[in-house]
Amino acid sequence: MSTAYLTKPNEFSHKFLLKGQYQPTREDIMLFPQRFEAIKASTFESMLLFNTINFKVVGENIPLAVLATEIGTKGIEELIDQEALRFTHWTPMILHFVGNIPGVYPLASGRHRSKAHNDPEESISLGLNALAQKLNKKERKTLIRKVRDLYEYAEDNIEHKSKDYVLSAFDSNKLSKLGLDKEIHDIYQLPSHLKEKLSKCAEELLEYKHITNAKLTSTDSIGSHILLNECINKIIKINHPEAFSKIIEIENFPDLRKVYSNISAPLRQAVKIRSNKNTRKFRSWLDETVENNELSEISKAYIDAVANKKGFFDSHAGKLTKTTVMALAGAGVGAITGPVGLAVGGTIGALVAPAADIGFDLVDEYVLSGLLKGWSPRMFIEELRKLNIKIEPSI
Repeated sequence: MSTAYLTKPNEFSHKFLLKGQYQPTREDIMLFPQRFEAIKASTFESMLLFNTINFKVVGENIPLAVLATEIGTKGIEELIDQEALRFTHWTPMILHFVGNIPGVYPLASGRHRSKAHNDPEESISLGLNALAQKLNKKERKTLIRKVRDLYEYAEDNIEHKSKDYVLSAFDSNKLSKLGLDKEIHDIYQLPSHLKEKLSKCAEELLEYKHITNAKLTSTDSIGSHILLNECINKIIKINHPEAFSKIIEIENFPDLRKVYSNISAPLRQAVKIRSNKNTRKFRSWLDETVENNELSEISKAYIDAVANKKGFFDSHAGKLTKTTVMALAGAGVGAITGPVGLAVGGTIGALVAPAADIGFDLVDEYVLSGLLKGWSPRMFIEELRKLNIKIEPSI
């Protein structure tokens, strides 16, 4: 079961949606609508391609408030019923000292201890307070009760291990290509900009370690430095959106983020689409395909799946059933399908011979199309085409 780990909604929300957290620049104000839509488009994509979406939450659960605005409390409850929604209540932290203290390493690790960072109900309640249109008392109480059990936490001591590993990496000079060269700099006398870089290394390692431990998939942009190359490659060797990009090239279909921008109420629609049988089957197929293939092999895997689709009658049990159904078609179709069956039943019966592979079109059309057709991943694309997406060509 695939789980998308979404960190950007929390980061964006705390920066731009909470009063007093950050003073936006003129550029921030100009780009706010574009950036906010990009965050929601990424969420839309993850809702369709992953079985579960897991939002990182630091303190107040503002991502939940955004969801409540976009899909309503009913939509959130639908996601919960689909077992599609989780929250990681993020408490670990890496700090660096402003000044240098002789004999003391510049990094420290610990956990947030406030109620907002440790009590799911407080986190949810504070997040919902950010809503411009407040929920009524009953809706609020119900949502808190249902969402609180969706919270999970990073493993104990992961922050201390990450800090210690980065300090060890500095001591063995593995960070020299980042400008953190042991031969040049004393760990106890690092300038401020290098302490910030060392702290950033530890924070990234902490995040990646959590992703691997919890078997999550991160599609957010990540840093690239020598220390984490091996770890990063394991996490993002291939992910679901990358694999899907190969499929839509074949199908000449827009990517899901463009789909988001060209349909009404996209996140509300995503809740419905993701519960569709073809979407669920596609996610299962995509999970298996991503697990067992390199990115360069995705196109072939998709084409093979479409070309080799098998219906029920292609199975061993289905072949016997097919013969039986065909033998009984002339007598039974009328009873099954009413006037249409009466009209075609005799014809089918006359066409059926011991070799029951002929004269099958009418039965296929009226009675057995689902069994005969089989399933292929293209059916998910066909579901998306029903949205009648119209994208204006760019100039």
